[in-house]
Amino acid sequence: MTVLDHSGNSHFWIHQTQSSVKMIYLSGLVVCLLALSASTEAHVGHSTGTWMYDLICETDFYQIRQHKPATWVTTSSLSIEEALYRLMGYFNGSNIYGTTFDIAPPLIVTVPNNSSQEKSVYWSFLLPPLLFPPTPTDDLVFLTDTAAMTMFVLHSLPNNTDVNITTFQSVLDSVNYYREIHYAAFYNPFTSSWKDELWFHIPQNPLDTSGEWSSEEIPLLCP
Repeated sequence: MTVLDHSGNSHFWIHQTQSSVKMIYLSGLVVCLLALSASTEAHVGHSTGTWMYDLICETDFYQIRQHKPATWVTTSSLSIEEALYRLMGYFNGSNIYGTTFDIAPPLIVTVPNNSSQEKSVYWSFLLPPLLFPPTPTDDLVFLTDTAAMTMFVLHSLPNNTDVNITTFQSVLDSVNYYREIHYAAFYNPFTSSWKDELWFHIPQNPLDTSGEWSSEEIPLLCP
């Protein structure tokens, strides 16, 4: 269970994750994915397989989304190559039924905001909406379920300016977002049109304990 922590602000984590995003790509994520795809004949899912959501509001550089419940295949590792080999093995039949799946974006990296927990980096791919997804045969790969989640999303991290990030930070710090972890999402890593996003999990409606969104509140979060 994620715990609310109201101390500090988002500035450090935004810039830390920007650096992490660059490091991931510099260490060969795209090359690794292409090599894995060629060797295992995995396929990239169509956009209909992405994590579905309702758009609450948006600006030119961030969005607030209400994501639907979903099931993911997940592993924990500090090695990009190791994590991807495990996950793609599941999609290529390393499960109790030998079922193969198309891979659907995004690739989610769950990063703890506590450097002492750096070994708890989780990598996840979305599963298609199956009633009973098959159990992985690799003990280091497991299935995870997420309930409906409201996300503050900063997109195109390497292309965002400091002004955009500062604006996003001020809005994010005005709500009680969950500070224990944050998420980096990678889309279309097999193509030159790749993009990435930084996600912060917030309460369903941070401005109203009833969880309902009103036409008066939305402009406060997406001015």
